[in-house]
Amino acid sequence: MKDNEFLSYCDAHSQTELALFSGRDVNRICEMAGIECPNKKSGSFTSIGESNMQILLNLSKERLDRTNTAIYMENLEKENEGL
Repeated sequence: MKDNEFLSYCDAHSQTELALFSGRDVNRICEMAGIECPNKKSGSFTSIGESNMQILLNLSKERLDRTNTAIYMENLEKENEGL
């Protein structure tokens, strides 16, 4: 699942009654958000409600935007080197 698809999944799933996320998903969203979290085992589940997930989503989207911008600028500089 691509990063944007994963973030959409997390957003929708956090609005469900239990909002249970697998350990793998918790590890991924924490990594994407740039925060340290305890390494969850793949068989474990953690509830992350909508308000807490929104914080993680905002942090993740900001980091993705910065990364994408940096990649774009790097590619633009490479293109301009030949001019």
